[in-house]
Amino acid sequence: MPRGNIKMLYYFCYGSPLMDRSLDRRVDSLRLEGQGRLDGYKLSFTREGSKPNLEAAPGSKTWGCLYLVEEHKLPELDKEEPGGVRTTATVSFEGKPETCVFYTYPPKATAKPSKEFVEAFRAVYVQAGLPQAQIDNTPGLAALIQ
Repeated sequence: MPRGNIKMLYYFCYGSPLMDRSLDRRVDSLRLEGQGRLDGYKLSFTREGSKPNLEAAPGSKTWGCLYLVEEHKLPELDKEEPGGVRTTATVSFEGKPETCVFYTYPPKATAKPSKEFVEAFRAVYVQAGLPQAQIDNTPGLAALIQ
């Protein structure tokens, strides 16, 4: 998505960065645009430290927040997602397909996230107007959700 001479992309934010309210101050030009849906991926808690991750899963859908970022600022975003693999895909935003980038991580977690983390994560999804069902339906988390 060009803006004048500057090429813009969407950054699909689905996990721990949603909980960090300072990301837009650390990555210059990052601006929240709204909600998006990424098809073909499911939310899991397999990242190191039992943090949220995305795994390819045909037929699955994951909701997250979309930020606009200047394409030349992607190296700054990469630094905020250490160890992540940047992927480009199509996301649905306001009913239209848009190009986005997002990050996935090698599965490492063998333990489940703490109850406190899941509750805080769900609260962020509530604040963002995102569906909690994708968290609640993650296998193995039912016991952690009140």
